[in-house]
Amino acid sequence: MRAIILALLLSFAFCVQAQEESARAYLDFSEKEFDAGRVVTLRGKAEFYWSELLTPNDFRRARHNKPLQIPLPASWTELYVDGRALPANGCATYRFAVVAPKIERGSEYALYIPQQYSSYRLWINGEEMISVGKVANNSYDAISSPRHAFVTIPTKARANDTIEFIVQVANYNFPQSGLVTPIRFGTHDALTSYRILNININALTIGALLLLVLATLILYRARREDQAPFWLAIAALCAVVRIALGESDLILSWLPWLSWSWYHKLLYLSAIGATMALTLFTHCRYRRRLKDIYVHWMMGAGIILSLFIAFVPVAIFTAFRLLTYLYVVLLLVLILVHIFASVSRENGTYVIMTGTLTLCVCLALDVLQYPFNFESFFPYVTLGIAILLLTLAYVLITDHTTLARANAKFRNQANVVRYDFETKIKQLTLENEQQQRRFATEQTEQKQQVWVDSGIAMLSTLMAQNQNNLKQLCEQTLARLTKYMRVNAAILYVARIDIETHSMKLYMQANFGLTLEQIEKYTVLDEDQGLIGACYRDNTFQHISNLPEGFIKISSGLGECTPPALLLMPLQSTAGVVGVLELGRFEDFQEFEVTFVKRIAVILANNLIHTKNNEDYIVAMENLNDEIRKLGQQIEDQENYREQLEAELEEYRRGR
Repeated sequence: MRAIILALLLSFAFCVQAQEESARAYLDFSEKEFDAGRVVTLRGKAEFYWSELLTPNDFRRARHNKPLQIPLPASWTELYVDGRALPANGCATYRFAVVAPKIERGSEYALYIPQQYSSYRLWINGEEMISVGKVANNSYDAISSPRHAFVTIPTKARANDTIEFIVQVANYNFPQSGLVTPIRFGTHDALTSYRILNININALTIGALLLLVLATLILYRARREDQAPFWLAIAALCAVVRIALGESDLILSWLPWLSWSWYHKLLYLSAIGATMALTLFTHCRYRRRLKDIYVHWMMGAGIILSLFIAFVPVAIFTAFRLLTYLYVVLLLVLILVHIFASVSRENGTYVIMTGTLTLCVCLALDVLQYPFNFESFFPYVTLGIAILLLTLAYVLITDHTTLARANAKFRNQANVVRYDFETKIKQLTLENEQQQRRFATEQTEQKQQVWVDSGIAMLSTLMAQNQNNLKQLCEQTLARLTKYMRVNAAILYVARIDIETHSMKLYMQANFGLTLEQIEKYTVLDEDQGLIGACYRDNTFQHISNLPEGFIKISSGLGECTPPALLLMPLQSTAGVVGVLELGRFEDFQEFEVTFVKRIAVILANNLIHTKNNEDYIVAMENLNDEIRKLGQQIEDQENYREQLEAELEEYRRGR
């Protein structure tokens, strides 16, 4: 009896195990040549346990519910239970097995798991291999992480034909849940080569875009009025962020602190920023084709959408991520249809259209390769972005090259014009300098003439006030003249006939700055004595400079010295030479000062003649008055004598 019961139990266990084995999900890659470097995508059906976080022990002890079937890759929101789609928020367990051929020694199988929208834990053949984020059955404990995973399958698992995978998945942040992105399976070397190739392509693209940013910024700095290079640089920077975060795990491995929320915000903001920058680039290039009102509305919508993404939790704005895609598509359609259709004849239009269409094709290939099962593991998005930006840079550089050639041609023409202009400027400058010199000369001559006229008027007035006194006329005139001309020494000689010798002599009538010895020595000179006598005799003007030391000394409170410049001026009147004026100064006499002295000498000579005549007339009148007084006195005396005689005669007559 016991044997029968034991046999029944064993048969039941075998039946259950057989049923369980028949329910297992298998991905058969036994015919794939992985030794040749083949890489495949885990595509097929997997066991799906909703709201259960199961471990290998749970499966060994059969502590789980009946599984559902879910395709790989796919979001569990596409599954329907009791006529309702599963919610995005929740947790589940995937189990599937991969049938793979044995590979040669020294090689290992590996998995490359791109970034999933959910946190997960992975077991391979009952051994936990990796945990990305934190898996939990509630939103408070579950934590998502933006990481890519590269898992090497243990050697002991390589010897099996069947490899079992158990994945716990939890999602409380994104509208799509589960193993959404395709998982790649192959040998370690093949996946490593694929990953390195992908990283190198992205790194080269990022480097090229950074160089593009530098080049466009240099173009913008060289020509600030054209803002198209600036916006292209902004678009390239946003594309660098998008490629570095969304298309490769190169940067994410260096940013372990980057949270799931900020990762998605940067991802979406970079896409929106790149699209807005490209729109502004197009607007700057084709400003006349696109009205400002359209750009303002599109930029305003982009700013509002960016603020919504930046300040709203990731679980909310990702539910409306379709708005981001729609905004990007609308801007691309606006650029392609509204602008390029109307400017097809302009330079660079077809190149930009080619780059834009290439980006659209690459985006379509990246999206459609998994539903149509032709995945090539090629970074289409990176290629499309790079081609678009490089075509834009090519057009921009071509524009600047054309502009540079036009500027060079214009510069050559401008140099010719500038040369002619500079020649004319030099000629005008020379003429202006000549005019200025003439004006300065005329102004100086005018000032000098005013100075001469003012001096003549002043001295003439002074001479008119001293018409009756020769000595006073000479002294006051010489004093005013020395002060007006800043003369350091001066002598005024007047010619007179010596009564005793009946010869003409020169008498010093006034002096300035002479020593007592010189005054006594040079008070009276003969008409042919020294330079003064020669000046009087020959009636010649003399202007002497660099006089020898001691020729004539000037007396002052600081001592005695000889002035280096001497001016001898004969006083020529209408009646002849009446005297000599001698002036000495430490500074040389200017031409206008000599002219002034010549004119004043004539006026002084005439005034001297007039004053001398006045004095002679006054002396003659005084002498005549004296004679008249004497004659009057004689007449009066004779009258008195006559009266006396008459009185005596009268007395004599009366006495007879």
